[in-house]
Amino acid sequence: MKLVIGLGNPGKEYEHTPHNAGFEAIDVLAVRCGCALRRSLRFKAHLAHVKIGNEKVILAKPRVYMNLSCRVVGEIAGKTGTAGEDLIIMSDDSDLPLGAIRIRFGGGDGGHRGLLSVIEGLGSDRFARIRMGTGRRADRDLTSHVLTPFPAETRATIEKMLAEAADAVEHLAINGLESAMNKFNARTKNGVWQTGGENIEKI
Repeated sequence: MKLVIGLGNPGKEYEHTPHNAGFEAIDVLAVRCGCALRRSLRFKAHLAHVKIGNEKVILAKPRVYMNLSCRVVGEIAGKTGTAGEDLIIMSDDSDLPLGAIRIRFGGGDGGHRGLLSVIEGLGSDRFARIRMGTGRRADRDLTSHVLTPFPAETRATIEKMLAEAADAVEHLAINGLESAMNKFNARTKNGVWQTGGENIEKI
């Protein structure tokens, strides 16, 4: 079984912001699987139990702020016995070009408070991550950038990225982590993400 958790902040004021890319990617997966995430009575999260290929998968969005993600991730992972490659965290990454995705197993938090919380809560960095590039805006500091909705003109690029991230989860569930990394990470050449014939640069 796989546990796929998207990181974000609850509340309408955070919708469509870079920091909520993880939530949006989970929503894309739920739509593809023909289900709706429901509020859990056991965990502080919205959950859906789905099947991708022959693999049972739990989709989850914590109902806590980003820097408190450890509480929910640790509880669900502990109860389901999910760890290592079977635990997949989806998050934004302002150091990646807008529209890029990157799959990795283990490693540091890269300055991401949600990933830092998960690592500290689990006591380990040994889990899979799917990071979605949000770039950085030159006219805003990082905090303002990640908590401000994407400009309307970037929405098409964001939608493509979310679809790619959902594709990556499906591929990982069916073919494994190494195959997913080989397939999707190869799309980055010289630091520029190649998608649909377009080069997506930082905003």
